[in-house]
Amino acid sequence: MRRYLFICLLIFSLQSCGLPKNARLTQTAQMQTENARSWIATPTATRTPTPTLTATATRTPTPTKTPTPTRTFTPTATPLPTIEVLSRNTSLRSGPGMIYPLLDTAQPGDLLAVSGRDYGAGWLNIQTTSKLTAWVAVEQVDAALFNLQRIPVVSPLPAPPPRLPDWKGEPVGQVCLEISAVYSGKYAEEHPEDKPVITGTDQTVQKILQGLGVEVINAGWTCQSVLNITLDINMLGATYYSFLPALTQNGEYCYTGVELSIAFELQTPGGQMAAKASEYTSPPYTVKGCPQKSEYQAETRSALLAGLRKLWGDVVLIAASLTNDKAMSELALSDITELGSESRDLLPDLLNASDSQNKAASTAFKQAIQQITANAYGEDLFLTRRQVIQDLIKSLSGRDPVIREYSAYHLNQLTGGNYGVSQKDWQSWFDDHLAPTLWETFDKDTGAWPVDTEPTTSAYNEITRSIKNGKYSVKAVSLKGFFQLLFPEDDLRPADFYLAADFKLTGKVIPSAYGLVFKSVDHNNLYYFHVTHDGRFCISIQEDGKWSTTVACRQNEAIQVGKENHLAIWVENNQHHFFINNQLVWNQSEARFDRGQTGLAFEIYDPGQTATFEFDNFELVLP
Repeated sequence: MRRYLFICLLIFSLQSCGLPKNARLTQTAQMQTENARSWIATPTATRTPTPTLTATATRTPTPTKTPTPTRTFTPTATPLPTIEVLSRNTSLRSGPGMIYPLLDTAQPGDLLAVSGRDYGAGWLNIQTTSKLTAWVAVEQVDAALFNLQRIPVVSPLPAPPPRLPDWKGEPVGQVCLEISAVYSGKYAEEHPEDKPVITGTDQTVQKILQGLGVEVINAGWTCQSVLNITLDINMLGATYYSFLPALTQNGEYCYTGVELSIAFELQTPGGQMAAKASEYTSPPYTVKGCPQKSEYQAETRSALLAGLRKLWGDVVLIAASLTNDKAMSELALSDITELGSESRDLLPDLLNASDSQNKAASTAFKQAIQQITANAYGEDLFLTRRQVIQDLIKSLSGRDPVIREYSAYHLNQLTGGNYGVSQKDWQSWFDDHLAPTLWETFDKDTGAWPVDTEPTTSAYNEITRSIKNGKYSVKAVSLKGFFQLLFPEDDLRPADFYLAADFKLTGKVIPSAYGLVFKSVDHNNLYYFHVTHDGRFCISIQEDGKWSTTVACRQNEAIQVGKENHLAIWVENNQHHFFINNQLVWNQSEARFDRGQTGLAFEIYDPGQTATFEFDNFELVLP
């Protein structure tokens, strides 16, 4: 009977087998089939449908009988759709692009199980029959029957290994590390039995490589690439003989310094790279008039860092600064703060690392960003990030596919997205997330801001609002001390945003203030970031009409008294970052108001005072 039932299930012909109908079993089998078919494009020819079994009505058990337990059918996992390889020696890579290491190759006729794709549907995430998970280019497989857009997008994408400058071979994602050391020169001749001590060097190098994204393979394993590091240590000095034992012992070797040279050789199947770094020092340490043996640790770290930079570039500094080797980290951070405009390619990596929990590293990264950008945006990382993203999007139109793919990867890292390598897709994303939602230069009256043909008078003031000479100008006469709000017509109420504008108090300096209003629920519930006439900034909150301060007014050298000041706020997940003239002046976590209007504000403290406030370059960006 079991054999008979098995055959019947295989051919899906329950009626001809004379078995009872089971609507649940039939429905589950159909769902599994449809799930597998949903990735496959519908063919032109229409297949004749198989008659569908109709479920019978369920009988209601009588109250006096206990219903018999129903056997539950457990569906098996839906098999992954397979795709056939078309080209010889098809590359299977660790990620979706040429910047990822080659893991294996496939041959025509090989079947690959498909589990996902990249955003642009140019690469498929697959599994081979030997259970290797990799990525294959769509153009190398028979994808004609697949509806690629219905295959799920893999996110986040795996990180590629760092780019080797001027390297044309395959990406290097794994290395075997071999480190050796020898003494040379006169000391080696006189002390042939002495061997250099390089304890910890291999761990330090390994941590730097892992920080770069290069996996270090244990010794004894088969390696496609090998990094050989050889230390040549020449202990300078001479054996000293004296008739004055109080100064030194006869036959003691007195050190006058150390010459340390490190040779680096990276051997790969596609060729090799070599680099060399040297250090010299004259140790100041003396005992009884004879300098003692140097441990050459500082020289070793310095030369290691220099040599690895010659192979992998300045990105080595970021990886080295985040190791738990304190001395190496301090050395790398010192070098990072000396970077200039020639290191602009490092900006995406520095921006990604700038929120490091290591405060010293985070500070150094931000300082390097300012130096590389010639302080164009100061400490305002939002503007810096936006400009870097724009530059990366432009580079997607370049001819070099490696540069395009690295640019796309950096875009993914900076935005937390996955939009392939299409410049059109990324530009669309930028327009939706980083282009200003409101951008007002006040070169003309767009009707977005209130203006007056005649002065507007209230119990507190008399104001005249106008747009002229590229400024939004408000002349105000104070009848009492007052606080005035100015909102654009667009009633946007964002929770997360970037808000900025230029402000200036013209004419005579009087007790007053101006600033940005944000998350204004109504006129009695809002936040207010403002600068006073005497060079202080304050952060206030009005809650149910009552004012209080979250940051008491304080002096700040970023404020230019009597001149134009640029104020900006970056709000993300209730974290508020405040900038004055692109300098970060305060951070706070504040969640009393979730969202609300954004706008401008100004105030005059005393009655009988007159002032003119000018506003320009109002910018609101909604992510």
